[in-house]
Amino acid sequence: MGRHELRWAGFGGQGVLTMGSVFGRAAVLEAGWDAVLTEAYGPQVTGGWSRADLVLDPEGVDYPLVTRPEVLVAMSQDGLQRNVDTLGPEGLILGEAELVSLEDDPRFHPIDAIAQAEELGFKVVANSIMIGALAAARPLLDIEQVRAALHASVPPKTVELNDTAFQKGLEQGEAILRTSSPGPSSD
Repeated sequence: MGRHELRWAGFGGQGVLTMGSVFGRAAVLEAGWDAVLTEAYGPQVTGGWSRADLVLDPEGVDYPLVTRPEVLVAMSQDGLQRNVDTLGPEGLILGEAELVSLEDDPRFHPIDAIAQAEELGFKVVANSIMIGALAAARPLLDIEQVRAALHASVPPKTVELNDTAFQKGLEQGEAILRTSSPGPSSD
């Protein structure tokens, strides 16, 4: 399986650091892998740039920094523009559909996180939708491990709401996985 590098980027207040933390928690506490989470953000409390980098490896992390992420989750256009060039050609880009666009790049997949969160009545769960989308679109960890880490990371009274949001993300991620996976051979 080996080393995996993931990056989330956006603005403070969008749950960027939380998304990285949930995946790190799933890797370490649920899957028994090693993980290193690095956070970076601007000086503003809310609204400044924010980034979370996560290195995962079931064998052990030998270098803690992300050098070539295989996944970029962009919650803002600025987050995409700052980080898209770091992604490899086989990388996956999940972008918040209302805030991020990238034309003519097959790696890019818009996720309706904010719109679906608003349908649930709570825009704050957009990050849980994005967590579900990533868990399904790039299944590095078992989905139930990610779900358990999400449940452990949110206030108890919001577990059901966040789980519903996570499920909406899973549906979008599964659609991406189906369209990007090679179909059966016609030989």
